Amino acid sequence: MIKIRSWSWAFTFNTIFTNCFTVSNLWLTNIGFNCKFSLHSIYNDLKVKLVNVPGARAQHRNGYYDAGDESSVERALTTAFPQKAQMILQRTQPPLLETPFEVFDRGVFTPNDQFFVRWHWAVIPSTVDVAAFNLTVRGHVNRPLSLSVADILGMPRVELAAVNQCSGNSRGLFQPRIAGAQWRNGAMGNARWTGIRLRDVLDRAGVKPGAVAVRFNGLDQPVVDGAPDFMKSLDIDHARDGEVMLAYRMNGEQLPLLNGFPLRLIVPGWYSTYWVKMLSDIEVLQQPDDNFWMAKAYLVPDTPHASMEPGQTGVPMVPINCMVPRSFITSLSDDQRVPAGQPLTVRGIAFGGDAGAQWQSITRLLKLPALIPRLRAFEHLGGHAEHRAERVARHDARRRRRG
Repeated sequence: MIKIRSWSWAFTFNTIFTNCFTVSNLWLTNIGFNCKFSLHSIYNDLKVKLVNVPGARAQHRNGYYDAGDESSVERALTTAFPQKAQMILQRTQPPLLETPFEVFDRGVFTPNDQFFVRWHWAVIPSTVDVAAFNLTVRGHVNRPLSLSVADILGMPRVELAAVNQCSGNSRGLFQPRIAGAQWRNGAMGNARWTGIRLRDVLDRAGVKPGAVAVRFNGLDQPVVDGAPDFMKSLDIDHARDGEVMLAYRMNGEQLPLLNGFPLRLIVPGWYSTYWVKMLSDIEVLQQPDDNFWMAKAYLVPDTPHASMEPGQTGVPMVPINCMVPRSFITSLSDDQRVPAGQPLTVRGIAFGGDAGAQWQSITRLLKLPALIPRLRAFEHLGGHAEHRAERVARHDARRRRRG
């Protein structure tokens, strides 16, 4: 049974998937594969084509295909990456691939072959042999573990739907320009994840009293000596909440290599930076994590709505965490013209890490079945769905206060 949480938009969709793995001699409940392709040959033979997109002029800058500030942009498209259909190319090494926005109008679950890709370091294994792979669990535990794929597949299985979104999603629309990958609105996706609970793994290792955090590391490596290894951590209570999981399947298929094969951390409701790919090491800590990616990078203001004034200084900062609610109209393009004064059917998606009861109100307003509390795909005839939903949410809040 699929466990659907509040951070997943919803309606039925048939997954598209192209299997580029060669089956190895290890076959474990349809999971055991051995990756045989080479990312290096892809980089050497990479071919892209350009498509006009409203917004800006394409520029190649420091490995990125960026948005400038003109009225139209030529964005690079590629089909050169394994297990991926046509994607918007943000960067080649490490691969940053954006989902074309029209994909989100086709259904609730983003197909594996068009699910966005974001890596921090370019040294990514091009081959993962599941027969040799082991997940290490160490640190402040009673029983350090080295779990094989067979061990992992033998543990109780869980499945849930959750949205994975880069914290830089939509950065390419900012004015003035902000440094980093110039995503438009395609650095996000929704999938059904199958795997095991992190809590079950920690219980098997036996967490000692005094543990405060759990740190996660993957198989990717920095490109130069001295660069900080990419690691992320969660507070011990969050790590043991029963929803954080280690996934080995995505939309009913094995994880694509570029999306974290063979094992990926899933942190429902939190930004993608915590969803460590190719997860190979779990360390239980006795003290807060002070590694670069927690103490220096990915920090946001510790203020309401993480807001601050331009030029403001002295603002306390905390590691980025729960996704804020967002919504998109998916059935209309930016430059599309529609007849004035005529009814218009509008479809869209809405999601967030802590969206509250508002999305239930959207469902009542738009007469959709109550599939998932707090997170919705929606369809609306006439008017502006987001603004009307906000009014209904305010009305519901007042009604609850009256009581």
